[in-house]
Amino acid sequence: IENGEMLFYDLVKMPHLLAGGSTGSGKSVFIHNCILSTFYSGVCNPVLIDVKRVEFSIYENITFLAGPVCYDSRQAVDVLRALCDVMIKRYEMLKSNKCRNIEEYRLKKGSLNYIPVFIDELADLVINDKRIEKYLIRIAQLGRACGIHLILATQRPDSKIISGLIRV
Repeated sequence: IENGEMLFYDLVKMPHLLAGGSTGSGKSVFIHNCILSTFYSGVCNPVLIDVKRVEFSIYENITFLAGPVCYDSRQAVDVLRALCDVMIKRYEMLKSNKCRNIEEYRLKKGSLNYIPVFIDELADLVINDKRIEKYLIRIAQLGRACGIHLILATQRPDSKIISGLIRV
């Protein structure tokens, strides 16, 4: 809310989102609103990664998630690696159908769901396994055109946690 007015943004038009701030600043409220918005869209299969195991547990039984809620940093590496594979396959599909992005593909061929990737406490995840950053950079650079978007939350949005390649 800005000056009492609600703000709405289309994630498709934005590359990725980073919610940073201290405890109590509203990051969780923001992230939960984003998650619920993707549920209502009907065209998303979200990925939820929560290494602290407290924020996303309420979504465990949602059937249209891309997979189970991920609570382990080792599993998160596998999930992000798999997303990179999905991204490459989607680029091949876009190329073979002569489409520049997922919006064109959806107009020509029909449904292809978006994959928003929600990560709570990014700093904890990156500190636990440095391979995470490699996959996040790859998705940040190429994900938007094929419908994969990062929505990240962290208390420490500094350069030690989030490299310049991700923040660009």
